[in-house]
Amino acid sequence: EPPSQKALELGNTQPGDGFRYRGGGLSHITGRYNFRAVGGKTGIALEADPDQITRPDVAALASAQFWIDHNLNAYADAGSFLTLSRVINLGNPSSSAMPNGMDDRVLLWTSCRSALGITS
Repeated sequence: EPPSQKALELGNTQPGDGFRYRGGGLSHITGRYNFRAVGGKTGIALEADPDQITRPDVAALASAQFWIDHNLNAYADAGSFLTLSRVINLGNPSSSAMPNGMDDRVLLWTSCRSALGITS
């Protein structure tokens, strides 16, 4: 059976790629293409050894690279949590869809802001 359109968009061309390149890191980087791209920028052979993404140092570095690549500071600095979530979860800041688990994200976001003493 040929790969689905979504699988192809993620660069998953081989049987087992969906599982092998499943969401990993702090921002759940997904797909062979993204593992290759982030790995190339960080100098970590993620495509060849995707299980490295489970290491805390690699997970943090890969997620930081994703953050930089998608200019997520702009959305965070503007306080646009919904748009930030849409980029991370849906890959599109202009989407009108609601990101998966948004209610839980908002609760965690609110809790973190409170713990850090951020009121605005």
